[in-house]
Amino acid sequence: YVLAGSTYLALLGVWEAVRGPALAQRPIVEVLRDWMPFALGVTITAAVAPLLFLQILYQRPFYTANLLLFHRWMAILPVLIVAFYLLYLQKSKRWHHFSAWIRAVVSVGILCCFAFVAWSWTENHLLSTRGQAVWTEVYGSNRWFYLDPELMPRLTVWYFGAFPVLAAALLAQFWTAGFTHRNADAKPDPITEPTIRTLAVLALGGLVASVAAGGGYFLFLEEPIRRRLTAPDVWPYLGAATLGLGVQAAIWYRVWRRASLSGRALACLCFV
Repeated sequence: YVLAGSTYLALLGVWEAVRGPALAQRPIVEVLRDWMPFALGVTITAAVAPLLFLQILYQRPFYTANLLLFHRWMAILPVLIVAFYLLYLQKSKRWHHFSAWIRAVVSVGILCCFAFVAWSWTENHLLSTRGQAVWTEVYGSNRWFYLDPELMPRLTVWYFGAFPVLAAALLAQFWTAGFTHRNADAKPDPITEPTIRTLAVLALGGLVASVAAGGGYFLFLEEPIRRRLTAPDVWPYLGAATLGLGVQAAIWYRVWRRASLSGRALACLCFV
């Protein structure tokens, strides 16, 4: 929600600075600006347990060795603090009094903060999966960045996969909040057709891009890992993932084509 939402706001901010207001996107923008600080707070809170315990459960000495690069990984804290305050600035009543270019710069700055955090955690995880010889070399050289061939492919899988999640979360928000549009001949609907189509396109594009990124990531993996991922005992998991992807894509396509949403379709999307 945070990473994909900040991307959406940043791209739309640049669009409005160059081309003018995008009125059709206003409902999505207003919800994102209102909920992004809360979503970031939930994200940080939910990350405490993995941060403290996951590396210990992994049962490798990386957790204590990782403290040697404390200055590198804790750089995310000031970055998140800046992002937090910028999110509240983006939510404030004075936001619309700023020029379009200032709003665009702030929105892009927020995206850069979250992209840096995503990059750092992906980088740290990949370093944790390497052997002690790699850890020693990295710590001994006191490098600030660990450049791994898998870093960008892995990051893009999670990055593009965030957009279907964002679209489903926004649909649920619109549905439960009862956003309506009215005209002389129609009853109120929970969500407008342009908003439904926009979210469906966002989700379908994210699904296609994440699958492509996953295929690219597979090619970067070492041969033993690729063989393990295609072993017969893994086929049920691959089948379940493929089935879930197909169901989600079919529902999103139906939502886009009909520009309507039912409660059952929303529940299925959230479940899948």
